[in-house]
Amino acid sequence: MKWSIYGAWAVLLVGSMSGCASGAAGPQPSVDVVCTEPRPTVCTRDYRPMCAVHGDGSESTAANGCEACADPSVLGYRNGACE
Repeated sequence: MKWSIYGAWAVLLVGSMSGCASGAAGPQPSVDVVCTEPRPTVCTRDYRPMCAVHGDGSESTAANGCEACADPSVLGYRNGACE
């Protein structure tokens, strides 16, 4: 009886640890600044172009970092316009 309890704990422990590894995402796009929550709702109108990196891997040039992060599909941005 004692070994079956230890075996059950071992199975639960290994099973819970393997779930952590399987959720690993692929390589993330390179960004200088990561957008955080809450997202901005009002931004200044200054023009300092930033390359916004979207969750699907696409990129678009935003007027500034605030404008980039106001878009919920943007993960973060790099300094300068997209190439």
